[in-house]
Amino acid sequence: MTNAVAWLSVGCDDFREVFSTKPAAIATHSGGGGSKLLVALRLMLGHLGCNVIGRELLTSSNRPLNDASALAILEQLAGA
Repeated sequence: MTNAVAWLSVGCDDFREVFSTKPAAIATHSGGGGSKLLVALRLMLGHLGCNVIGRELLTSSNRPLNDASALAILEQLAGA
C-alpha cells in the first residue's frame, strides 16, 4: 500500500489532488487479526484527503466474508 501511495503521489504536481474527496473503502484478509492495519489505513487515507466510509471489511480463515457487509460497502461507494 505504501508503494502505491508513493507512486500515485509523484504522478502530478499536487499529490493531494489524486486523493482529495475520493471515496475509499478499507478491507483486509489477515491471519493475525488485521484491526491495526485498518486503523492505520483509515488514518493515512483520511490524512491524504480521502472520504473513508465508516464500514470496513475484516476477514480471516476463521472469519469468512460477510456478503451483506460487502454489498453494503459497494453500495456506499457507488452512491459516493
